Amino acid sequence: MRLNQLSEVDGGGWIASIPELRGCLADGQTPDEAYEELKTVLEFWLQVAKEEEKVVPQPMFYETIEYSGRIMLRMPKKLASHFSGKGGTRRGKFKSIHGFPPQL
Repeated sequence: MRLNQLSEVDGGGWIASIPELRGCLADGQTPDEAYEELKTVLEFWLQVAKEEEKVVPQPMFYETIEYSGRIMLRMPKKLASHFSGKGGTRRGKFKSIHGFPPQL
């Protein structure tokens, strides 16, 4: 199941969907409302699929991703040289950001 918040431009609220089941989606003002509505839509979707003898795809299983805590960050060369301790008068390291922001 996928849950997405709509922008105010799109009317606000939430959309709940089951990506494997094309067209199986519902909306609500809160995530709970969207989820509850989706359960009703899913029942109807499965009933119609059965009546029309359509193949119902197997659910996809999403792996839990383990995050390392590492962050990749792109920055201007001059700023990077400041933190790496190269090319500048101030000492610094990425792991220890004392004296931030630097006086460049």
